Amino acid sequence: MAVPHTSSHYWLNKPFTPFSLLATPYDAQVRALYDSLKPLVICNPPEQDWLGLTHLFRNKILHFGQGMLRIVGLYDMKGTKCYVFIPRQWPFIYERYMKPKGMATPHDPLLMRKLFEDSLIHQEIMSFVEGSHLRVFEIIRVVASWIAGMCKTFESRGSNADALVALETPLAQSPFEHFT
Repeated sequence: MAVPHTSSHYWLNKPFTPFSLLATPYDAQVRALYDSLKPLVICNPPEQDWLGLTHLFRNKILHFGQGMLRIVGLYDMKGTKCYVFIPRQWPFIYERYMKPKGMATPHDPLLMRKLFEDSLIHQEIMSFVEGSHLRVFEIIRVVASWIAGMCKTFESRGSNADALVALETPLAQSPFEHFT
């Protein structure tokens, strides 16, 4: 049984809660961002966990290399055009279904169809990449628009000195310079 991928966008997975007991103009703006982002990130099937899947691919490719992203090419009924599909599980080891020549195994005409339906995304890779691209750009548009609105709404307020210090303070730093 497959274990569902855990999403990393916890803020949107939970109901919105204001930062303080008293509602502030800032809370209303953050709520507007939350309400705009949640339907783009937290989706019902068939788009459910699209962002988690992209994080899974990113992590596996970064750690193991692009060669570890298994793909399956399927030809159309005429055998003239090949469509490429990617897995929605890790690891995806299709070699486990290969048997040595002459090994007696009962023929199951639905085995490959079921395997592919269960383990591959139901969209060829180019459409998946295009859909991901459009979704990410919509998220960027929402966030950039929100930031612009926040700047306009709060332009008359002074700077938060603590926030500025936090922005200028490195979260992590190493004294390493070079190997000798």
